[in-house]
Amino acid sequence: ALVAAILEDGTERLGGYVAHQMRKATTPEERIRRWVEGVMAQAEDDIASTTLAVLWNAGAGRPGAPGSAARPLAVPLEPALGALGSADPALDARLVAHAAVGRLGEHLFAGTTPSAGELDHLVAFAVATAQARAGTGT
Repeated sequence: ALVAAILEDGTERLGGYVAHQMRKATTPEERIRRWVEGVMAQAEDDIASTTLAVLWNAGAGRPGAPGSAARPLAVPLEPALGALGSADPALDARLVAHAAVGRLGEHLFAGTTPSAGELDHLVAFAVATAQARAGTGT
């Protein structure tokens, strides 16, 4: 229960931070970029060890683990993906969030940080996900 509470608190703080950063942007693409940058910034040296400890103790990826940070982090993405035409912004946001949190975990465990090119790729992935599903209804 303690680990779940720590994960929930950290995720809520990060979600609030990325939502605040997203509100500074004027286009859906800029909002998505701010979200990606905020999430992936958790791999930077000054906070990476804390983020890694939370993910490790939460059992990221283990069956029966308290949960995933991706679910609450997806919520701020939904309006931006919807504005790009996603037929199911909630699902698309969760898929993008799972991809980003998974990649973040890989960086944390390897002790690396994402490159600018990788951030660009994640943004393009999120935008393409919304646009590819636009009007499909699936």
